[in-house]
Amino acid sequence: MGTLLALLMLVSVPGVASAGPGPTSRLYSTGPQGPIEDPDLFTAPNELETLSDELAAAPARRWQLLRPNVITYLVKPGDTDWSIAQQFDLDVDTLRYSNEWMRLNPDLIYPDQQMIILPLKGAYVTVQAGDTLEGIALRYGVEPDAIRDFPLNQVNGNTLRAGQKLVIPDGRLDYAERILPPGPGRGYTLAWPLRGTISQGYHSGHLAIDIATYYGAKVYASAAGRVVYARFSPDGWLGFRVVIAHGNGLQTAYNHMSDIYVEEGETVSRGQMIGQVGSTGNSTGPHVHFQVYQGSQRPNPLNYLPPSPAG
Repeated sequence: MGTLLALLMLVSVPGVASAGPGPTSRLYSTGPQGPIEDPDLFTAPNELETLSDELAAAPARRWQLLRPNVITYLVKPGDTDWSIAQQFDLDVDTLRYSNEWMRLNPDLIYPDQQMIILPLKGAYVTVQAGDTLEGIALRYGVEPDAIRDFPLNQVNGNTLRAGQKLVIPDGRLDYAERILPPGPGRGYTLAWPLRGTISQGYHSGHLAIDIATYYGAKVYASAAGRVVYARFSPDGWLGFRVVIAHGNGLQTAYNHMSDIYVEEGETVSRGQMIGQVGSTGNSTGPHVHFQVYQGSQRPNPLNYLPPSPAG
């Protein structure tokens, strides 16, 4: 893929200001915390009641609303993207498409961050100079009328203004889907498990390579074999991981994934999708910690792979 910058240039994403660094979240649930009403996200407080009435009276109630307004939630210690999404009956993608700082890595959330919570599944956009209603609709896979007719958006015709905030009902940003599968690696023992950038190479303190890319990008089996491990690592360090045995003592391991598509005991083929990129466990960003085992040894994976993920 070249560099991670090339990946980031695949799409232009408007959004809210980024939050500063903080500790990695862990996979455990949290108790409920009341939302913070934030009418200033869209309009003056004295107009909020009228807008809420308009939203509730939308034609044929075409939107299945979970709550009447856009709110903000103050992240507390112990929160995860999954626990917050579950608390508000949303999905992680909606949180990610509504909060700029989550888009590349929703697993890294920090206490005291303000998280925008939408009244339904979709996306939240801050209009940038040059944006058009049709362009935003195309980017998020919806019809312009879906944006125009949503009462909180207050769109007059096709006119948008820079800084305007829009809810995109059912809007999706499938930038991870735009990443091509890796090449088949013909003539090499292993094929690359995904396209991306090596964010950390192989060395004495890191007997693996880290392949960084977008959160949610697909991960593929580097060679045919049998899945011998497919679950969360016992110590939590490697997060969700898959280990595949290829015969003659050769195994490959794919770590920090956000989702797993295979089960233990299953036979997989070379290039078969086995999961998707995440940042679970002890991780600072979306990537696959890719390991090769040869018997009791952990050699450099680059010795088994083509020079490029496209190979």
